[in-house]
Amino acid sequence: MTFCTHIKPRMLMAGVALTAIGWSSLASAQDGEGGANSSDGFVGNAIVVTAQRQAQSLDDVPISVAAFDTRAMDERGVRSIDDLSQISPGLVIQRSDTRNASAARISIRGINSAAGAATTGIYIDDVPIQARSLGYASYSVFPQVFDLERVEVLRGPQGTLFGAGAQGGAVRFITPDPSLYDLSVYGRGEVSTTEKGDESWELGAAVGVPLIEGKLALRVSAWHRFEGGYVDRMVYDRPNGGGPYISSFYLNHPYYQATYPGLTPVDGTPEPTTGTIVEKDSNYLETDIVRAALRFTPTDELDITASVFYQNTYSNDSATYWLNLSDVENHDFVQGNNQAQPSSDEFYIPSLEVEYDAGPFSIVSTTSYFKRDQEAFNDYTTFEHAIYFGSYLSDLDESTDAYQFNEQENFTQELRFQSNGGGPVNWVLGFFYTDNKQEARQYNDISTLPVPFPEMGCPPSPVPPFVVTPPFCYGAPVEGSDRSPVDGAVLGNALDPMTLDETQAAVFAQVDYDITERLTLTAGVRVAKTDVDISATNYGPIVGPEPVIAEAQQSETPITPKFGLNYQINDDTLVYASVAKGFRTGGGNPEIGQGCNLSLSQNGLSFYDSDSLWSYEVGAKGGLFNNRLQINASGYYIEWDNIQQNIGLPCGFQFVINGGSAVSKGFDADITIWPTDQLMLSTAVGYNHAEFRENVPNPAGAGNLLSAGDRVAGSPWQVATSAMYEVPMGSVEGYLRGDWNYVSAWPDELINQNPANTSYNAALRTQPGYHQVNLRAGVRLDTFDVSLFVRNVFNDAPELGYGQSPAAFSAGGPDLYQAVTVRPRTFGLTLVGRY
Repeated sequence: MTFCTHIKPRMLMAGVALTAIGWSSLASAQDGEGGANSSDGFVGNAIVVTAQRQAQSLDDVPISVAAFDTRAMDERGVRSIDDLSQISPGLVIQRSDTRNASAARISIRGINSAAGAATTGIYIDDVPIQARSLGYASYSVFPQVFDLERVEVLRGPQGTLFGAGAQGGAVRFITPDPSLYDLSVYGRGEVSTTEKGDESWELGAAVGVPLIEGKLALRVSAWHRFEGGYVDRMVYDRPNGGGPYISSFYLNHPYYQATYPGLTPVDGTPEPTTGTIVEKDSNYLETDIVRAALRFTPTDELDITASVFYQNTYSNDSATYWLNLSDVENHDFVQGNNQAQPSSDEFYIPSLEVEYDAGPFSIVSTTSYFKRDQEAFNDYTTFEHAIYFGSYLSDLDESTDAYQFNEQENFTQELRFQSNGGGPVNWVLGFFYTDNKQEARQYNDISTLPVPFPEMGCPPSPVPPFVVTPPFCYGAPVEGSDRSPVDGAVLGNALDPMTLDETQAAVFAQVDYDITERLTLTAGVRVAKTDVDISATNYGPIVGPEPVIAEAQQSETPITPKFGLNYQINDDTLVYASVAKGFRTGGGNPEIGQGCNLSLSQNGLSFYDSDSLWSYEVGAKGGLFNNRLQINASGYYIEWDNIQQNIGLPCGFQFVINGGSAVSKGFDADITIWPTDQLMLSTAVGYNHAEFRENVPNPAGAGNLLSAGDRVAGSPWQVATSAMYEVPMGSVEGYLRGDWNYVSAWPDELINQNPANTSYNAALRTQPGYHQVNLRAGVRLDTFDVSLFVRNVFNDAPELGYGQSPAAFSAGGPDLYQAVTVRPRTFGLTLVGRY
C-alpha cells in the first residue's frame, strides 16, 4: 500500500472534493425522494460537542472531530489515552521510554515532536494541562477514563480557540455537570486476568444529587484501578563469572591498561539469556481519581460551578523488556535491571466556571490552577556502564541510581463572550491568560559504580583513535547540592535545576456568518503575547570539568488566523473547507555530555526558536439512506516550518533543534452503518504521510542532523473497525461486540535510519505493524450492564519502541536491545450501573 505516499496534495484535495460533490448529488436526490430529511429518519448515536466553544451537534461542526460518550467508551473498554488512540485514527500515542512506564508522547495528524512545547493540547474541560519537554524526563500527563461525559479529539490546528498548545490538534476530557433536578448514579467495576501476567481490577462510583432543587447540586466520584503487570524482572547470570566488563575500545587507552592489567575485553562475550526472577509482573500500575463539583444557580441567568479534580498514578516498574532475556513467541517478557524503576504522578485542578446569560449573548469565565508533582527512580546502570566501560554488562553490586523530579504549576484565566444564536451571525470573543511554571531536576548517583576517573580528570592520550581527551573520559565525579535526594551521593550528572516560566496573554475571536440559509463563512484570529524564561544548571563529569549554566529569554507575538466555508447541502449533510495556522513557542537545551564531541553552546544550539504550520482541509459529514449511513471524512495538507525536533546521538544524549520544514498530508474517515435496528457496523480510517523537506547540516562536523525525505516518526495507517449486534431477550437486551484495530508499520526512512545523518544506527529496526481484536458479550438490565470480554484475542505482541544501549561506546561488546509491547491476551468481567 505504498502508492499513497506519492499522492500529490492537489490530487488528495481533488479526490475529497469530488467525493463531496458526488455525495452532494446523492443527498439532493434523496431529498427529492423525501428520505434523508424525513422527520422520522433513523437516529444513531447523536452526540453534542463543544469543539468550537459552543454546544453543537457533532454533525454540524465544520472541522474533523472524533467524539465518544461514556456509554460508547464503556462498550469498547476504554480506560486510558492509549485505548482512545486505538479507536481514533490520526491520534498517536508512543511509549518508548525505557525508564518510565507512564511516559508517553502524543501527536495528531503527524505533527509529532518530542521536543519543546507540546504539539497537542490536553484539556480537562477548558483547563489546559499539557507540559513542555524540559530537561531529560518530562512529559504530559493524561487523565484516566472514568465518570466523563465525553472525550473529544479535535484534529488539525486549533490555534484560534485553544492557543499555542494545540498545533496539531487537541484532546478534551469533558466532565459531567451536577444536575439541578435529577438524582444520578454511575458505577463501574471490573476484574480481569492477563495471560502470563497478573490480575487487574477496578471499582468506582459517581453520585449526583440536587441539594436544593433548581438552585444547588453536587456531584462526587471516586475510582481506583489496579492494572496487573506482565513483565518480570530478572537477576541475569553474569557472563564469565563477573566483571569488570570493558570493551577493547576502552582497553586501548593507557589509563585503562594500567588500571585493569591483563583484563580480557568484553568484545565477543555472549549476552546473558537466563537468570533468577526476582519480581514477577513487576510493571503493575495503580491509579486513583477523586472529583467533586458543586453547582449553584442563584438566578435563572447565572450558573456557577466550582470543582476539583485529583489523580494519582503509581507505576511500579518499567514496561520495557530485554530481547536477550525474553521469549517473545511464548509471551515471556523479562528485563534485567538491577533495580525496579518506580514512579508516581500526582496532580489536582481546582477550577471555577461562571456563566451568565445576558440574553443575546453569554459571558463565560473559567479560572483554574493546575498543580502537578512527578517523581521517578530510574536504574541507569546499563546506560552509565556503557558510557564508562563500553558495555552495558555490570556486576550485581554496581548501580547508578537516577532520581528525577518534575513539577508543574499552571494558573489559567479565560473570559469569553459568545452569542446565543438567533440570527445570521454567531460569534465568540475571548481573553486568555496563563502563567506556566515548570521545574525539572535529575541526579545520577554513581557512588557504587567503579568509575576509573583520576581525581583531576583524565590526561591527554597519544594513542589513536584518541586525540587530546578520550571521548569517554570527562572529569572527576562531584557531590550534589543541598537539593540532592541522597546525602553524600557521588554524581555523574546532575540537572539541578532546569526551570521554565512561560506566560501567555491572548485575545481571540471567531465569527460565523450565514451568507445564505445553507452557506456559512467562518473567520477567526488569535493574537498572543508570549514570554518564555528558561534557565539550567548542569554539572558532573558527564557534562564536563565545569558546570554549565545557561539562560534564555524569548518574547513573541504570534498571530494564528483561521478561515472556513461550509455548505449545508440538506439537514443531514455538510461539506466544508478551512485554512488555519498553528504555533508553539521556542525554548532551550541543557548541555549534553562532553563525550558526544559536540558543544551546544559553542555551536549556537543552546536554544531553539518557535515553529508554526498552515493547515488546509476539506471535508464532508452527514447521513444517507434515511440516516442509516453516517459518514465523516476529511483530507488535509499541512506545511510545518522551523520544526522543533529532537536529535538523538549515539552517545545516549539528545537535544532540540529547529529542523527545517516538513509536509504532512493525509485523510481520515469515520463511517457507520445500521443495516438493521439491531446491527451496527463502523470503521474509522486514518492515513498520514509526514516528511522533512530540507537538509539540516551538522554544525560540528560532517553529515546532517536530518535530511530531506526523512520521515516523521509514526504509523501511516490506522484502522478501527467494529460490529455490534443487539439481541432482544424478553425484559432484557443482550449484545455482542467485536473490534478490530490495525496500526501499520513505521516507514523505513526515519532520521536514525538514514546513513547521511549523524544519528544513523544500522542496528535499529523499523517498528512493525500489528492487529488487535477485542470481543465483548453482555446483557443490559434496567440499570445494569454486565459483560464478559477478551482483549487482544490473538495475543499479538508487536515489538514497539525498539532501542539500543549507547552504540558509540559498545564497540564489539554485547549490546542491550529493549522494546515494549501491548498487553497480552486478557479475559475479564465488567459491571456498569447507571441510574
